[in-house]
Amino acid sequence: MTFLSLWPLLLAATAPEPALRLTPTADGSRLEVIATLTGKPAAEVPPGKLTQDQGERWLRLTLAGPDRDEAPAVLGTYERRQDRLIFLPRYPLVAGQRYQATLVL
Repeated sequence: MTFLSLWPLLLAATAPEPALRLTPTADGSRLEVIATLTGKPAAEVPPGKLTQDQGERWLRLTLAGPDRDEAPAVLGTYERRQDRLIFLPRYPLVAGQRYQATLVL
């Protein structure tokens, strides 16, 4: 009986981290997009700060809408830290506006 009651906790502890997530910055003024890298991107994305072009190769944040494939990427900074690619928009995101984050694996 004890085994069955601990089973949900075991499953929750081993659940994989989402590939993309939004997290507030330490000061709470902005949101950053964090992508967990696996497979090919984990091997190819260089560590440290990346240029806009380098970061957009794997992670893009755009306005959501019918023309999102043609929408320009939001400007910001990219940095690889361990198994994460972190994007911090240059300006705060606009409340009520819809955005789409795309991770290329």
